[in-house]
Amino acid sequence: MIDQFKNDVMILGDSELINKYYLSGSAFALDDNKHYKLRQSIADYFKVDYPQVFIVGSAKLGFSIKPKRRFKPFYDQSDIDIVVVSSCLFEKIWKEVFLFEKNGGYWSKMKDFKNYHFQGWIRLDKAGYVTIATVVLSNKGMVGFFRDAVSVSGNAGAGANDKAVRRKRSAA
Repeated sequence: MIDQFKNDVMILGDSELINKYYLSGSAFALDDNKHYKLRQSIADYFKVDYPQVFIVGSAKLGFSIKPKRRFKPFYDQSDIDIVVVSSCLFEKIWKEVFLFEKNGGYWSKMKDFKNYHFQGWIRLDKAGYVTIATVVLSNKGMVGFFRDAVSVSGNAGAGANDKAVRRKRSAA
């Protein structure tokens, strides 16, 4: 798979790579039923459509494409990176964070959250204890939710990690 991926990087465009490796097929770390159940649980939780939820990273590919871990295999201590692509959810969270800060709210990872936010990402692991819309994005609460979702799916060994809610970009 790694050799095929390397070859495809050289000959396919960005959209084709994303379609082939992220938007189609199963996830390396989960069988098809577990993959479906995890995505559906997340879609239900965030009140988005199922096709807006993706497993990415080494859990999807079976190996990392992150520069510091490039082509190292997924293993039992790897996390599961999840992306929710929803402009509505992004805008809702953006507004809630703005109002929270405007009213004097603060959390310890606020600066990190904003740095990612202005790049089009909402990193839930940077959200801290901020109420965003109807979703409480406390690290403990969200990590617990994803662990429960993976447990329900029956995935042993891998911890789930709510990496990001990604603003949908026209280029993707």
